Order: sequence, then C-alpha cells, then structure tokens
Amino acid sequence: MSIFNSLFGKKPKVEPYTVDTEFGRFTMEYYDKENTRPAYAYLGNITAENNEYFDGIDAELYCDNNNTFEMNNALAILKEVISESSKWAELVKDSVAHNYMDESGTIEVFSPEGGPERVSPEEFKSEMSILSIKIDDEESIGFGLIARYKGENAFGDHYIDVFFARDGSFIECN
Repeated sequence: MSIFNSLFGKKPKVEPYTVDTEFGRFTMEYYDKENTRPAYAYLGNITAENNEYFDGIDAELYCDNNNTFEMNNALAILKEVISESSKWAELVKDSVAHNYMDESGTIEVFSPEGGPERVSPEEFKSEMSILSIKIDDEESIGFGLIARYKGENAFGDHYIDVFFARDGSFIECN
C-alpha cells in the first residue's frame, strides 16, 4: 500500500460497537456516517419484562467520560430507575402536569375537534406515556413523553421532555 493511499485512502468501515446488558442490546452512537469516530452514548431499546412503564422504550446512555466507551454509571442509574419504576413514572407525570397547570388548576391541550380544551391534572396524567429515557454523563435523567387527549397528541406534533437529578429533584420541563 502506498503512503498516499494509507494517508488519504478510504478508511474501512467499522462495525458498530454493541453491548448486551440485562436491559437489552445497546449500540454505540457515532459522530460520522463512516462509523470511524465513536461518540458519547449508546442507543437501544429497553427490555424490562413485566414493567409497564419502561419495557420497550428508547434509551440513550452516555459514556462514563470522554476517554472510555464504558457506560457503567448510566447503566447503574437505569437499573435504579427501573427498580423503582412506579415511583419514577409518578414523579415524571406529576412534574409534567404541575409544569403545564395554570392558575385555574387545569391544563390546556389541543382537541382533535379543533381548538384548545382544558383538562384536569389527573386526566392529563392518565393519558401520558413515557417514550424514552436519557441518562447523561452528569447523571441527569431525562424522559421523553407524549400526552394524549381523545386519542391524539395533546400538544399537536410536540413531545414533552422533563429532566431530573439522580436524587429525583426536578431540573426542567419543556
């Protein structure tokens, strides 16, 4: 192989790095399409049998730091969250409902019939589903949710993101 070819030739495509965990298979995210620069996180779909809140949702688990491709910290946090899934699901739903509740004690949602409607926090929470979880290298936990109203997304095409510290303290919702 010539020196020119080794410097400027096409680099071989690297197969994505995968890790099998008790919660399913996670694949390393890459910065580029050629899969030559590993990125910051693993992506996967959680397998948590008999868990009504987290089984089948998408997950993004950040690496422990920029020098390793291990995800031990994020995996430990995921294990904590799943082991206390009903507590976390209630915390997530309560926080979102509180964030969108106005001074009248109701939440404005989009109606499939057109125009806004107001619903109680309990009705709003009952139609909320967790779609994803993201655990970053700062150990914050983000949840992606959808809230439905009469079978449709309560916020049009938008989803809800809510973030917590590892101890469960609320950070933000948008």
